Amino acid sequence: MLKPQGRPNNLVLLAVGAGLLGMATLSGVLGFADLVRVSGPAVGDVVAFDANFGVPADLPTRLSVVRADGTPCQLDLGVMQRVHGSLVVHAATGESSHAYRLHWAGTHSSLGSGDCGASADIVASDGVMATLLVATGGVGVGPDKQVLPVFLLRHTPNSGQ
Repeated sequence: MLKPQGRPNNLVLLAVGAGLLGMATLSGVLGFADLVRVSGPAVGDVVAFDANFGVPADLPTRLSVVRADGTPCQLDLGVMQRVHGSLVVHAATGESSHAYRLHWAGTHSSLGSGDCGASADIVASDGVMATLLVATGGVGVGPDKQVLPVFLLRHTPNSGQ
């Protein structure tokens, strides 16, 4: 008479079940990360440079953006920090080439011909937004500043484009 081999079959079923549970968990985490990535900073959020928060040295110093009329200008993180400038998020697109419409206010955005001026409506890529969030420490002003998970944005802040 043959004995049933229940124990090895149970181990196989347990391993398959654990693998499926792991894949379902990973899928849920990636779905949540995609939701956070797409949402980014909200309309009305303030991205402000603070005298008490230095710009990290490993960030690009100049970022390329365009004014609302399509003319290019530059954001120099050091200059913007020195003049305590700020940006307000006016709109964010949900397209694959995620972009933000921002309003800049400060004495200068950079020195020289690339200056956006003391006040300008600009369009910035999500890579530029990620860099700005790292440079300022997040959204908000003073003790109410909130750090956003910039590593979940589509591009990391290493390119300045």
